[in-house]
Amino acid sequence: EMPMHHLEVMTAGHPSADEHSVAAAKRLLAEAGKLTPDDRMLVLMSGGASALIFKPDEHLDSAAAFVAAKTLVNSGLDIVDMNIVRRVLSQLAGGGIAALAGPDVEIRTYAVSDVPPGPNGQDMLEVIGSGPTIPNPTGYEQASAALAKTDKVFPSDVVAFINEQRSPVIGAQHPTWAGGNKNTTHVIANNRMAVNAAATYAQEQGFIPVVIPGWISGNAAQAAKEFAAAAIALTQTGFYNNVDYRGKRVMLFAGGEPNVKLPDNFEGDGGRANHMALQFALTMHQSLPNDKIGAGNFFGTDGGDGRGDQSGATTDPDT
Repeated sequence: EMPMHHLEVMTAGHPSADEHSVAAAKRLLAEAGKLTPDDRMLVLMSGGASALIFKPDEHLDSAAAFVAAKTLVNSGLDIVDMNIVRRVLSQLAGGGIAALAGPDVEIRTYAVSDVPPGPNGQDMLEVIGSGPTIPNPTGYEQASAALAKTDKVFPSDVVAFINEQRSPVIGAQHPTWAGGNKNTTHVIANNRMAVNAAATYAQEQGFIPVVIPGWISGNAAQAAKEFAAAAIALTQTGFYNNVDYRGKRVMLFAGGEPNVKLPDNFEGDGGRANHMALQFALTMHQSLPNDKIGAGNFFGTDGGDGRGDQSGATTDPDT
């Protein structure tokens, strides 16, 4: 912890919301409600905000909402689907803070994105931290469809809340966005920037960096197998993507946000990065049992990987 003489610092639960998340949410809502047209709201947003500032909708049973929030984390759903659901469950998500501030308050959001790019290749602003200052482009029908993609059981009150559409969705047509240009968002860092920075550093250390295109998503174990397959093909043939790397020191890079589906009531440490590291090591050993090759580093750019204090895991040929 560092001294913050001019800032109020509040800590809260992550990856699952807790009572501190509600306290932080209430504090933010209280401050947003005090703003006038002469004020400017500066929001620094990053991944994890969905849990850190969570206040169940007033028409939803709070206990059920917390169970749903934890179930989502362990559901195997990707971040886009998880946050579609979160945006209808939490008062702050999906434009909740901006709605309370009102259309006459200038809001500037600077975001560090850990979410996949959209179909147009641009950052999906409403997904970053579930978009507390972004109008919600989805609603209850999409939330219901997202829950249908997992076999996890959600509290009956949450399912009923979504099916009955108990609260209005703060979409782009909401009066809050009447001014439009008073609410702006700027992405200052994202996953691709992190991957490219790591690749540049590797090049400075004498490696040939190869960035695998696209976005890692879906099951973490399957993603690790695919990453290992690229490493194995490069090892056995010296080629990747029809480029000759024979005799060169090559390092592969990829980024994204895979997911892990956990058993009910699972309380172990670690997350998807640890999961990928173990599967990568296993796949390399099974495919190349007599070769001492294939080190890997799997980590979360936010410095945390699921439960526990580790940011990820490193493997080597002896793992």
